[in-house]
Amino acid sequence: MTGVQTCALPIYLTYSFIVKENLNLLPKNISNSCDMIGECLCRGLKRFGIDQRSIEVNNKLTKNIGKRNCFNIFSRGEILIDKRKLIGSAQVRKKGVILQHGSILMNHLPSWENIDPVTMITLKEVLRRKIKYEEIIPFIVSGFEDVFNVKFKIGCLTDEEKALVADLEKKYIDQIH
Repeated sequence: MTGVQTCALPIYLTYSFIVKENLNLLPKNISNSCDMIGECLCRGLKRFGIDQRSIEVNNKLTKNIGKRNCFNIFSRGEILIDKRKLIGSAQVRKKGVILQHGSILMNHLPSWENIDPVTMITLKEVLRRKIKYEEIIPFIVSGFEDVFNVKFKIGCLTDEEKALVADLEKKYIDQIH
């Protein structure tokens, strides 16, 4: 298992969960694996102080609520609070690896085009206070540790990994231009 990575952006906190398929930690069925990762996120949010009665892992098929934007569509495994999306997620499986990543809305709703703010909710709105990224990260990680019965170790990239990142950045930047 590679683990859980988070990245703070101005409006949301992103997470990514990467694991080799042959470790059989996730169900083969994508919907069920999205639900399992959603349970990790829910456990972390509950420990952070979100009322258990209002939080749920969406277990229904994708539902388009209007305007075309990923936060206006409810998919399996995403986290809803009072029927509004707090965490949007996506999963891909390639070359024997499962990657799921998502965005946790923090203190402000995004000002993207085609967004319907009625479909979204922020942590600030739920907890009625501004949330610092450093506050929530350990709780999100603890949800994954609990569900998968592991303990993550915080570490830095090796020199080899940093070189690989530089190569990939160059490759993909060159493709854009």
